Amino acid sequence: LQYEHSQIMTGTLGDILMSIPTVVAKTVLAEWLELDSLARLDSAYCNSGHREDILKMLKSLRHIFDVAESTNPAVGSTELLKWLMKKGLKVSNAKFSTDTPFEVFHPFIKYSGLCLQSVELFGIVCDEAMYHLTSILAECCPNLISINALCCAFPPHSWNDALKKCTKLTRLMFDCMAPVAPDASIFSGVSLPHLQTIALSGDGLTDDITLAIVKTSPNIRTLSLVGTTNLSDLGIVAIATQCPNLRAFGLTNVVLLHQGTVEAVVEACPHIVHLNLGYNTCLSDDAVLYAARHLKLQSLCLDDSMLLTNDLLLDMRELVGPTLTTLYLNNCPGLEPYSIVDLVRSCPLLHTLSIGGEDECGDIFRSCFLQALSIYAPALTTLLLDGDNLRDRHLISVAEYFPKLQHFGALSPRNIKKGISLVVECGAGLQLLTVKNQKDQRFRDLWLLMNPKLRICDLDSSDIGFHHFDVLTAEV
Repeated sequence: LQYEHSQIMTGTLGDILMSIPTVVAKTVLAEWLELDSLARLDSAYCNSGHREDILKMLKSLRHIFDVAESTNPAVGSTELLKWLMKKGLKVSNAKFSTDTPFEVFHPFIKYSGLCLQSVELFGIVCDEAMYHLTSILAECCPNLISINALCCAFPPHSWNDALKKCTKLTRLMFDCMAPVAPDASIFSGVSLPHLQTIALSGDGLTDDITLAIVKTSPNIRTLSLVGTTNLSDLGIVAIATQCPNLRAFGLTNVVLLHQGTVEAVVEACPHIVHLNLGYNTCLSDDAVLYAARHLKLQSLCLDDSMLLTNDLLLDMRELVGPTLTTLYLNNCPGLEPYSIVDLVRSCPLLHTLSIGGEDECGDIFRSCFLQALSIYAPALTTLLLDGDNLRDRHLISVAEYFPKLQHFGALSPRNIKKGISLVVECGAGLQLLTVKNQKDQRFRDLWLLMNPKLRICDLDSSDIGFHHFDVLTAEV
């Protein structure tokens, strides 16, 4: 949904809602459906012919991404949630942040009850507030399958009780920055037999805490460790040893990632097919080559790896060529275009490619390079170009050489003028992948100006990793 709040206030809400495809409406962001807008559904301002259809559409909504108090005190979450309950609208996904008033979320969670399957908790650092929230979740929401706690407090007793009762969890995400971090006792006696995905980040995580988390389930398939700078080499190996059935593993932004650690992880988890070792400045050719030799890799991310050389890609051709479908090589100054092309031409199944670099990496997007990629990667459907040296001429080359793209991303583009119009003409179903930030805003605006019906997917920069686009494609 690309309508700004001001447009909603000045337009006819009924017309705006009716112009939204039903499939999009099912994931509408309720945060722009604030009190003033919602009131129009019950007023003369809303076309009476639309009202019944609009309410039917709203009943299909399953997501509320923010129920914190609005910056406008007259338009707050209290009235929004009351309106939702009045209309009989329940949600399966909700986000609660630091300003969420207890007197609001308590009745709303009890009201949603069995429907609530996914919660995101953001910035709730008060122990008392978190105690109440986790206690209510444990009491009223036995069908929770996903919990995402970002920069929150972790009172041990209430968290332990909640995790013991939420036995259907399949996904657990914690972002823990010191000194606010969970204690290993939170997971004492906790068994989560259905838990398959764990994503952990932050310097507040230690070996003991992380090990306690992965021990809660014998069925971990996906494990992501981002910026966990307080994990030791021995701790990383011990964690991997607890996950012998791991299929996707990410270990990014670690201060020192030694070759021996990578080798031990590969030996402990021989079924890994999605591997993310990006943002590790000390990552060596030998470490990556060992993983390529012993794993049947389908997805590989080596973003921001400063020490990798052309020899690595040349040596990897026969090792990963038959199976590789997804490759990320952003900001690797030691890799030249010819070695990237040589690797790509050995990967007939490659459908997702992310490349780029800063100015010091040279003009990696030059026309002859993109043309070579289009020739040797005929199955390519997702292309992400990243780097401050991305220019209009590069988008012109994309439009010329990749007419069958389904997903396209351009991060931090400069001087974009007519190139975007040519890319847009590639197809009405093309989806823009972008990290929503100030640099990308002009590109997003141009994209919508050229064709408002084209889809945009905003990616959190911390989420862009190894098989993210594969998952995204499956969801789409």
